[in-house]
Amino acid sequence: MSALFLTWQLPTLADAGVQDGELSGVDESDIHGLGASQLSEANDLVPSQLAIPDYELIADLMNAAQSAYRRHQQVDPSASPLFDPDHITDTMRALHELARNTDSFSFRDIVSTDPDRATFAYVAHTTANSSATNIINALDRQNHDLRIQLRTARLSITQLTSDNAALQQQITDASAQHDVDQDQVRDLGEQLSESRRLVATLLADAQQNEVRLREMQEAAVRTAGTVNELLAVTQERDAAQALIRDIQALINRCN
Repeated sequence: MSALFLTWQLPTLADAGVQDGELSGVDESDIHGLGASQLSEANDLVPSQLAIPDYELIADLMNAAQSAYRRHQQVDPSASPLFDPDHITDTMRALHELARNTDSFSFRDIVSTDPDRATFAYVAHTTANSSATNIINALDRQNHDLRIQLRTARLSITQLTSDNAALQQQITDASAQHDVDQDQVRDLGEQLSESRRLVATLLADAQQNEVRLREMQEAAVRTAGTVNELLAVTQERDAAQALIRDIQALINRCN
């Protein structure tokens, strides 16, 4: 957007019909938008009674304009300026000076005693009002753009929130599946451990059985030896008994 304030060649105080010094130090070069044709038209249009312009409101609007310009630069430093700060500053300075010189009396008194001075102040006032309207419109446009950006941001947030919820669900599902897998692994591990314990028990039993078998084999060998010994003793006993019987028979025959 171009500068808000017009840059026509300004009339001098003499052109405006005002003697030098009558505006108590107001420099007409500080008041933008006053052209000879506009001043001439204003001379014919100025009513005989005007309300005191609300210069403070205009100043507040221009302060808002400067703030908006600064905010705009912060958001997008490469963007074209919405306002011309120099023109705003100059116009504010001129308006404050006009307010200082006009708030003490009404425009009706000014019009009756010094029409040219009233015309000059009135044109400055209407020009400032027009500029203020432009400022308000610019602020409205910026506010509209910001609302669009905010709406877009909210949609993005909604989408991101939805995506995040979906991702969280995936994480939850994956975690649940992981828990199931972990349970299966844990069960298999417990089964493997139980199998290892069973194998160890069976191995120990087998080793004990092997020891007992070896002991039984050794005992069998010893038993076999004892049986053989007993058999030999029995045979000797039987032979002795047979000998005794033979001797007894001989004795009986001898008798």
